[in-house]
Amino acid sequence: MDWLILILGVPAILIPLVLLFGFAGCRPTVICTEDLDCPRGTECGPDGSCLPLGEANPPLFPPQNLVARALDDHSVALTWTSADPAGTVFQIERMEDDGVRFEALGPDDLADPSPTGATDTSCSEGVTYLYRVLADGEVSAASNIASATTFTVAFTGTLTDDAPDHEGFCGVQRLSRKLLTAGGTQVRIVLRGSTKGSLTLDRVTISQAAATGDPFDSAADLTDVALNVIIPPNTAVTVPPNGPVNYTLDPTIDLLVAFDISNTAGEGNARVAVGTLPGGDAFSKPRTAEAGRRDRGGTDGYPNHAPDSLAVIEKIMVL
Repeated sequence: MDWLILILGVPAILIPLVLLFGFAGCRPTVICTEDLDCPRGTECGPDGSCLPLGEANPPLFPPQNLVARALDDHSVALTWTSADPAGTVFQIERMEDDGVRFEALGPDDLADPSPTGATDTSCSEGVTYLYRVLADGEVSAASNIASATTFTVAFTGTLTDDAPDHEGFCGVQRLSRKLLTAGGTQVRIVLRGSTKGSLTLDRVTISQAAATGDPFDSAADLTDVALNVIIPPNTAVTVPPNGPVNYTLDPTIDLLVAFDISNTAGEGNARVAVGTLPGGDAFSKPRTAEAGRRDRGGTDGYPNHAPDSLAVIEKIMVL
């Protein structure tokens, strides 16, 4: 009889324990009603438990191979592979790397959307963002998470009046360290030419100023940024066109950006800088030179500002 009482009493003891602690080997779940209830790196699933990001809505054809690449100081290009043969609508979500939840991006935040990519245009400079993509809104599971850090602006210039007919000149725009606000190992440059005609540049180079000698002489780090650049009238052009050039920009040393202007008549309009740029001490000095002489301007003028100084740089961005 004692053994029968013991057997009958086991369920009365075991069932409450199971309900309280769960079956052996099962992890207790965190009960949630929204993503904010969950720890960082997880999100609220349909069963009220916190799951790793991207696993809360597990349907059929999640986008794959998401890649994020910063284009400049305010936009990031996203590409992915569509695994859903019928999926043509995508929801792109973004979160700063120190954020707590993803937020869906709206049409005003996106440019050039397609079934396999889009550009995010509402970013802030120098910020790391996390992205994920869902096919057909929340019907699909999320893609992998991709991250990108936007560029930081190292220099912003002021461009004013036009200076026509500079064919064959080699212009060097020298930027004082007073004007350089950031450094990095990758560089992109925004150029703007004339309002009167196209500006054709055979070559654009970047370098630090040499330690001694002509203030327009480049140091040994002279690097090609772009070849055969055509800047339409009153248009900003970013170089290199397909991504940054590897160059270590040191904001404690004066920077030289040289432009080998085409020697074909009608392809030499450029802008001149008038007045003093913020911080002063920034200028360029063109000199008649053979096309291809890419690292020298004049020997005089620095740090004075000459009326015929070429100013082509609108912005320099670094990563």
